[in-house]
Amino acid sequence: MVFFNFFHPEAGSILPASTILRSQRSEEQRMPSVAGRKVEAAKEGRCVPALRDFRLRCSGGQDGWQAVPFHYVYILRSASRPEQTYVGLTDDLKARLAKHNEGGSPHTSKFRPWEIETAVAFTSRDKAAAFEAYLKSGSGHEFRRRHF
Repeated sequence: MVFFNFFHPEAGSILPASTILRSQRSEEQRMPSVAGRKVEAAKEGRCVPALRDFRLRCSGGQDGWQAVPFHYVYILRSASRPEQTYVGLTDDLKARLAKHNEGGSPHTSKFRPWEIETAVAFTSRDKAAAFEAYLKSGSGHEFRRRHF
């Protein structure tokens, strides 16, 4: 499970806070070594953790890496009426936010525009659906209020 607290529009995707907060210079210094480690590990038949591309997972694939689809449970907050929130589940967070802001959902069209307050990434669709259901429950409302 991966926690995110904001959407970074320039990157076009959801990024962990540590990625956003790194300076450009430190990121440039880290990238060659990460890329080199991946290639080295693939040649030797072993895997190393991906520091930047959090969608890669070590597996038995040809080069040792495979893309992992994420399922996002997200909490939206209305920019026009901040007391209004919405909890949802999607595989494409950027497209889903755009649909909410275009008025594609009857409930959310009344409180446009929306901003992502929190997004949680799961590799398991079942766990994501269970967490979404929890956040929509009575105790989940209180959990959201206290922690997000």
